Amino acid sequence: MVRKGGQKDPATPNRRPAEIIELMIANPLITRKELSAALRINESAVQKYILKLKAGGIIQRIGPDRGGRWQIIK
Repeated sequence: MVRKGGQKDPATPNRRPAEIIELMIANPLITRKELSAALRINESAVQKYILKLKAGGIIQRIGPDRGGRWQIIK
């Protein structure tokens, strides 16, 4: 279905969270900036996905913001 203004079809599943998890598994030290570049989306969009994944208990940050790593829980 084509929508105005670049809107997506609501029935289309969003693969971004899975892509973020895959990148975190491949490199637990990956930064938001690196995720943004790899996915070709804004850092703010990456942050929104990260917050949703954290709230869902899927990922957590181990250690400080600088020098820490990502851990996949589920």
